[in-house]
Amino acid sequence: MHEVPGEAKVPDAAMPFTIHGFASLLSDD
Repeated sequence: MHEVPGEAKVPDAAMPFTIHGFASLLSDD
């Protein structure tokens, strides 16, 4: 994984609730 600005950095614990989690919710429809 590449280094990203602190603003874009998200804790691993929160990852499921971000892009991947959101995509899963949308796909789960």
